[in-house]
Amino acid sequence: MASSAPTSISCCAANGVRTILIGGVATEGGVEGTARSARNLGYDVVVLKDCVGSRNRELHELALKLMEQTHFDVATAGEIANIWRR
Repeated sequence: MASSAPTSISCCAANGVRTILIGGVATEGGVEGTARSARNLGYDVVVLKDCVGSRNRELHELALKLMEQTHFDVATAGEIANIWRR
């Protein structure tokens, strides 16, 4: 989603989506940018911490920590799957 975030986010709005799950590469770049864009547009955002990554482990961890501290929901795909099973 990060490579075409504006288009993808617009498609979500047209289909009544309220929550966006985000996974991808470059946690500190495209993932974080997409998460912020989606939140700025009023979506609930969950960053799937086991579905994101980066070449730089330190920047990856720092980006996840920053997103958690700025009130993004950060969870594993398994945690989300368990919620959906309820």
